[in-house]
Amino acid sequence: MPYALALTPASARRMRVLGVLIGSVWLIFLVPPTRDAFARGDARGVLIGTLFVAFAGLYLASMVGWRNYFAKVAAPPPVSERTLALLVAAALAITAALVGLAGEVGLNTGAYLAVMTVLAWPRAGIVAVLGYAALAEAVLWQFTGSLSDRRGLATSILTTGLLIWAFLLLIGRARAQVSAAESEAALGLAQERERFARDLHDILGHSLTVITIKAELAGRLVDAAPERAKTEIADLERLSREALADIRRAVQGYREISLAGELARAREALRAAGIEARLPRAIDLVPEEHRELFAWVVREGVTNVLRHSGATRCTITLDADAVCVEDDGRGLGGAPTESSAPAGAGGPPASGSGLNGIRERAAALGGTVTLAERSSHGVRLCVWVPANLLTTTTSPAKEAVHE
Repeated sequence: MPYALALTPASARRMRVLGVLIGSVWLIFLVPPTRDAFARGDARGVLIGTLFVAFAGLYLASMVGWRNYFAKVAAPPPVSERTLALLVAAALAITAALVGLAGEVGLNTGAYLAVMTVLAWPRAGIVAVLGYAALAEAVLWQFTGSLSDRRGLATSILTTGLLIWAFLLLIGRARAQVSAAESEAALGLAQERERFARDLHDILGHSLTVITIKAELAGRLVDAAPERAKTEIADLERLSREALADIRRAVQGYREISLAGELARAREALRAAGIEARLPRAIDLVPEEHRELFAWVVREGVTNVLRHSGATRCTITLDADAVCVEDDGRGLGGAPTESSAPAGAGGPPASGSGLNGIRERAAALGGTVTLAERSSHGVRLCVWVPANLLTTTTSPAKEAVHE
């Protein structure tokens, strides 16, 4: 069983000392019978008093082991479970001896024995406590001829055992809740790390690709067309500042991208790479709830075109429920194509971090992602999400997805 509270060794020692002190307070109720036994002045009285003292020592030793119940993560147990069982057995033997030597007075140890038993076995110990109470009633009947002793020893045994048992159940439930909260927090942290890694990949992947292309273009133009080279260098500075701003917003956790902005960046990046761009001029047909996803698709799709395709033309189509990015490049390099599949289905052509991020975002909207080679040359990346229920017409982009 996992332990929710991890203490330092020093804290564990302090808790054990505190446990012993708290436990020792209740031993005050054993003082009168112990004092009376020694006051008898005979060997029998000394033996009874010594047994009471020995029982008190066993009880305190069990308190040391129980306090470690809270701190097993941080420190080794000073008293093992086997040792606790031996302590309970020894205490039970002393109780039996006291009853045999002192009669009903020996039952004064019953409540302490109940506590020790429940602490040693938090679940099954309550059954033993019921047995202790029954035995106490039997002993009282034997010595007093009544099941209702005026001191209520049997009642105190049962009450004390039940209270400690309920207390331990509450502790166990609290530990389970803390453990569940820690597990949930760990899962949330892992998911947030994945989200941040995905977003960082999308930001840097696209931005650095465009910056690299523009830097290469500026290098070629610096002698042939200095003014054009200056323009490209100025664009480099602007793009790097935008990438830095995107990273800062991502770190702050509230970064959003816009579909219109990604289309504008795609047009500029494709132009700088010498690729003909066929892009939509408006995004009015796209519902607001789909625009962020479609913006990520445009960013990832254009980044892949710039990096890998060797294309001369890139076409982006938009509709209310679908977006496609197509090129006329070299295709998937002989890898098997991926047909229309639910978001999250993977394959060799779509195993990159960026496309995995697209799948995760599309899955959140119940969407479908496809990556396939065109019948002639090039690759088509499409994402389709369920349209509004009032929309009954089939969109051209959706037809392209399933072409």
